[in-house]
Amino acid sequence: MPQVVCSACEDTADERRTDHERRHHIRFHRVVARIQWGEAVVRCHDDYDADDVVVEVNFGGDMATEVVKQAAERVHQRGERESNLIRIKEVSASRGKAMRAEPISLLYEKQRVLHRRGLDQLEGEMMAFSREWDRAVDGSPNRLDAMVWGLTRLSKVITQIPIA
Repeated sequence: MPQVVCSACEDTADERRTDHERRHHIRFHRVVARIQWGEAVVRCHDDYDADDVVVEVNFGGDMATEVVKQAAERVHQRGERESNLIRIKEVSASRGKAMRAEPISLLYEKQRVLHRRGLDQLEGEMMAFSREWDRAVDGSPNRLDAMVWGLTRLSKVITQIPIA
C-alpha cells in the first residue's frame, strides 16, 4: 500500500519563532486505491498550500506522477480547486536509504523537526532503522523514506536549513 506524505507545510502557529527556530510537520495518509491516494496528495498539497509534491521515480515514479496529475485534473473538474496544474518534483534515489537519512538525522539532533501526534508507525520505523536494516526481514521502511525525501526537500527549498 502506498504512503502519501504531505511535507511542505510550515508550522507558523507561534509568531515568536525566528527563521532558525521554524519547525515543520509531516502528515501521512494510509490509502489503498490509486484514485484515493492521488486525490489525498492533491488535497494535502492544497490544504497546506504546498510548493510542490515530491515523487520518487526509481520504482513506479512515472505511475505516481501520472496518478497525481490525473487526480489534480479530476478535482479541478469537480470545481474543488482553481487549476488542474500541480507542481511535481521528481527525485531519484542514487544512494541507499541509510545514507539519505543521515543528514536528516542531524535535523532531529538539532531539534529542528517536530512531530505531531499520530505518527506512531513512522516513529517505530525510525527507532528500528539502522545500517543493518534487512528489507527481507524487516520490510521496506516506506514511512521513513517518505519522511526523508520530504524533509530533504523542505530543508533545501523552503527554509534553507543547513542540514550539516
